[in-house]
Parts: sequence; C-alpha cells; structure tokens
Amino acid sequence: MPRTRVTDRAEKQAEILGAAEERLRAGGYPALSVAAIARELGVAQNTIYWYFPSKDHLFVAALERLLGDALADKPPASWQPTRRVLWFTDHLAPLWPMFRALYENESRSEAVAAFLTRVDEAVSAMLTETFRDLVAPRQLAATVAVFRATVDGVFARGLEPAARRLVLRYAVAQLAPGPGSRPD
Repeated sequence: MPRTRVTDRAEKQAEILGAAEERLRAGGYPALSVAAIARELGVAQNTIYWYFPSKDHLFVAALERLLGDALADKPPASWQPTRRVLWFTDHLAPLWPMFRALYENESRSEAVAAFLTRVDEAVSAMLTETFRDLVAPRQLAATVAVFRATVDGVFARGLEPAARRLVLRYAVAQLAPGPGSRPD
C-alpha cells in the first residue's frame, strides 16, 4: 500500500475516533451514533464501518484512547498507596458512565468483553502492586477484590468527589492498616 494511503487511513481513523470521543464525553455510550458521526464528518456510514467493524469496536477504540489520555501521567511511586489509588480513581471518574456501558454490553460483544478483560487485568495488577507490601500474601487477592468492589460501589452510587475520597481512604485504612496506608 502506498505511504499516502497508510497516512490517510491513520488520519481518517483518528478523525473518526476524535468524533467518537466527543460524543462519549458529551453523552456516554447512548450518544455514540455511527450515523451521526458519519454525518458530522461528511462520509458514508460504511466508511466508519470500514475502519471499525461495529459500533462496539468504535466504542472500545475511543474508550481506549480516553483511558490512555486519563492515565497518561502516573502518580509518583514515592506517594503513599492511599494517595496513589485516589489519584487513579479521580482520573478515571469521568469515564465511569462508559464503564457501566461496557459491563452492560460485555455479554453480547466479543470486542467489549476482550477490552474489559484487558482493563480488569491491568487494574488488578496495579492494585496488587499497590497493596503487595501492605498486606499478608494470603490476603492480597481478597484485599484487591474488596477494594475494587468498593471503587465500583462509590461510582455506582454517584458519590461526589469528597465523599468518594472519604470512603476510599477509609477502605484502604481498613484493608491495609499500617504506615504505608495512612491517608496523606
């Protein structure tokens, strides 16, 4: 394939993803409309499907970029665990409504299920590393599972940032009491 076609393809994909991201930010998964994006970009719907085989593939690709942007910076490793997990949850908070859509579409979409598996593995790995030195090895898996359930709960309940942080600080202190888990 000539270089210009490769560049054109990458540019068109980026343009489509940009429009999809705007729609997701504005209205979540329900606002993600292939037809509307095609109209906005002045292309046929089939053009969108040329780059993304389904709405779910487009959703996953756009959400992957949004996640990458949200987590582009990392908190310093020197931060206490509580401060690090609060940093991550604060940065992921705007994306929570989209995660709800992932969970709702997981059983009917292989693309969504595969993406959710990758995200779950990455989050579990990050939390495992965070709690590794704070709890006994035999308690590590349960600690990660309980903390993840707590995070899901604060987002599902729609707690305001201050209340969310209070609950998560408390959870860390209860799950991993000790000097490394004290709130900053």
